[in-house]
Amino acid sequence: ENGFLYCGPVLTDTELADLRAALDRVTAGESEKSPEALRNLTGDPENVVTQIVNIWEAEPAFARHLHNDRIVAMAAQLM
Repeated sequence: ENGFLYCGPVLTDTELADLRAALDRVTAGESEKSPEALRNLTGDPENVVTQIVNIWEAEPAFARHLHNDRIVAMAAQLM
């Protein structure tokens, strides 16, 4: 309803902390690998909209959630 779906917590605090740290590494260019693309869509350093393509390729923390049973089950119910 109203453009969003409330389903309660999906990830644990530890999983969220891991993903936040991984995102910080990617955006800082400190990951062992690089995503397919990492760019500011606006081109304006004062008004940044970051696009990261295939972040899972750069950070295992994101790759682990590609087949997360909790997320996949919710996505399947929406289809």
